[in-house]
Amino acid sequence: MKNWVTSLMTDGNALTSEGADLYNQGQYDEALERFEQAATVVGEEPVLLLAQGHALLALDQLARALAHYDQAIRAGERTGGRDGVHQGEAHAGRAKALNRLGLLDQASESYRDAIAHRPDPSWMLLLAHVQFQLDRSEEAAASLEQAIASGGDSRDVRRLHAEILLQSGRPIEADESARIGLATNTTDHVLWTIRATANYVAHQPAAALHAIGEALVTTTQPGPALLRQALILIELDRLADAARSAHEAEMACQDNRADLVSGCLVHADDPEAAKRRFAAVLASDLDGLTAAEQAECTGLALLGTGRCDDAIASAQQHRLTHGPLPVPSRGLHRLLATCDGAEAFSGAFGVTV
Repeated sequence: MKNWVTSLMTDGNALTSEGADLYNQGQYDEALERFEQAATVVGEEPVLLLAQGHALLALDQLARALAHYDQAIRAGERTGGRDGVHQGEAHAGRAKALNRLGLLDQASESYRDAIAHRPDPSWMLLLAHVQFQLDRSEEAAASLEQAIASGGDSRDVRRLHAEILLQSGRPIEADESARIGLATNTTDHVLWTIRATANYVAHQPAAALHAIGEALVTTTQPGPALLRQALILIELDRLADAARSAHEAEMACQDNRADLVSGCLVHADDPEAAKRRFAAVLASDLDGLTAAEQAECTGLALLGTGRCDDAIASAQQHRLTHGPLPVPSRGLHRLLATCDGAEAFSGAFGVTV
């Protein structure tokens, strides 16, 4: 089936053919001008309205793009909706414009309409992204599974699918989805990192260590992966190796978690130095971390500086607001077991030490 570009380039109209060629070259202003000139000659052709909508979307003129997509849909309906390809394209373009405007519920419905006209796996992936943003994880996973069943088993589909499963508390299924994705993308850093995190959450540190090692080989920004490696090595009681990884992470990236882990390990035999490190973390800017990570960094720092009651209160407040920690850092808590209040702090987070 022809898409809208090839339809215009082969319809015998010089203006629309030239406009489609300019669009393909990224010259959207000029393409829009040709499409508008052609519209004065041929009128409200659905494919021409669609082309104008796409050009306006590329120019970030979202309100105008929406108006043209709506016109294209209505014009298509007047012809009996015979052209499902162009109707689907119009609904998908409308969804993209709505998504950029932050109207996620409406964008979700428009993607569903597009898929009803044409089951395109790329639209299923975009729908899943919107559903994920709306905290509809089960719906997003179902959309991705539909994309896979429709022949759209791509790297991006597997990345999002595995991430959703991981965040939904299904680490074993997340690991399996990432493993399948790696069968055709063996050097994908994101998929290896998901496998490492999934195995860590599932308390399979040996498998997690292998996966994070592969992630380190495939990234040019090793800091976060080195930090994960340090946490995994703590689980395996390889503290000397964990100290090296944490120190490398600290050198590689500005990350409060790396500072904290390194402080725990490097200063394990020097409580006063460790307390100074915790105090520095407590005083530092925690922007960029998730709510759980901020709460854990703050709580551990308070605990390390002897402010046990405050640390426990911090953990309890986080649990009331956000629930238990998604990734229990049992190794960190074990290192702090000599601190008064460490057990109560871990319990307040919902973590078993």
